[in-house]
Amino acid sequence: MENLKDRRRGEVTPSISSERAIMTPKVHLLFLPLLFTVATGEGLQDKKGPFENTALDVPEATPVPYPIHQFELKHTVTEFRLSGEGSDDVKMSVDGWLFLQHPLNWARNDHYIIGVEALDGSTVVEGPIYVTINVLDINNHAPVFNSSEYTAVVLENSPAGVPFTRVFASDLDDPASPNARLKYSLVNQIPNKHHTAMFQINADTGAISTTPEGAQLLKAREGIQYSRGEDQSLEALKTKFDHFCSPLQNIPYEQNPFFSCVERAEIRRRTINPLEDPDYTLIVRVQDLGGESENALTGSAYVNVIVKQNLWVNPGPVTIKEHLKKSYPLSIAKVESNDANALYRLVQKERSALNFPFSISVDGDIQLTQELDREDKDGYILVVFAEDQYGNQLDPPMEIPGDRGGREDNEPQCELEENVFEIQEDELVGTKTHNDNSYKA
Repeated sequence: MENLKDRRRGEVTPSISSERAIMTPKVHLLFLPLLFTVATGEGLQDKKGPFENTALDVPEATPVPYPIHQFELKHTVTEFRLSGEGSDDVKMSVDGWLFLQHPLNWARNDHYIIGVEALDGSTVVEGPIYVTINVLDINNHAPVFNSSEYTAVVLENSPAGVPFTRVFASDLDDPASPNARLKYSLVNQIPNKHHTAMFQINADTGAISTTPEGAQLLKAREGIQYSRGEDQSLEALKTKFDHFCSPLQNIPYEQNPFFSCVERAEIRRRTINPLEDPDYTLIVRVQDLGGESENALTGSAYVNVIVKQNLWVNPGPVTIKEHLKKSYPLSIAKVESNDANALYRLVQKERSALNFPFSISVDGDIQLTQELDREDKDGYILVVFAEDQYGNQLDPPMEIPGDRGGREDNEPQCELEENVFEIQEDELVGTKTHNDNSYKA
């Protein structure tokens, strides 16, 4: 049998003349190994192997043409037939080189299985074999936030470390590799009041919460306070203005600059657009490679934060005196939900078979319904719920302790009306002489 290499060498010998040499497709393919060597600067001996089922690792986004593997065949081969997904991205030269003609993209597909048959003319002389190409991810995708601008509301006195919003970013690189391991950070806070960080972000989850300083210092914009169900119309605002700004002046409201200022501030507070006039703007950043490399790719976004007044404030421990002679029910504390339509529910924290002598009104007034006796129970922990009509919590449950503010109403009793005991003369001061066996009911 004629040697295959000699046969190919005979096919590619061009004639030298003054005319332009024409390179046929076969001649072009025979120059591929040289092209690969020049393009990559790599030796190709390590990329050879028998014509058999093979798994190969190929980085994505490589320059093309890119040599993958050369199969060594036992028969004369004139062409190869490729099939399967990805077969349009790879080709084979007649000398067995499998090469890329289009760069691969891990995000599009992380592996391909290509069937290869070796033909002599129209006859299959070897194969089929199956070549698995595993696409290796490179860090060529920057992380991207799912929104370039976020809006969030935080209540005054929100507990530090409890998230009130979250940002989220994704990366098209391999999630199992460091290329897609994301780290969040807070770059800037505008304005930087008190030169203190009011907010913090969880580096792993993107959850944003207040710092201990922010929990204490964040304040909502001042505004008119309305009770539950109170009219909030312009006429109601005029009434409040007259009430708080006496003595009255005979100046029409529309000509009173002070009233106009209050009116504008109130309208602005009610119709505030967080994107146009936020209390704070946070600039957040996300980095891949866990943020641990100078080569990490980054993305950024804005978080517009509005601070709202927190009406759900614990009134603190309630002192309840026993046997208090008052008219019942007696109001002892008041709570107010941040939702004007909240329904209140009051229970005691600990289980007890005794009557629960407390109630709560629709307006959040906590009431004592009868006199207390510390001999029955020396303290209560009240738990207040603010819920919607379906029983869903609108605010976190609030615990209000009732302290032991009772008065002494039971005198001590002695076992005997008269006790006799002896004492020696010259006894040292402080020497125990007798036990007082009195007790209290």
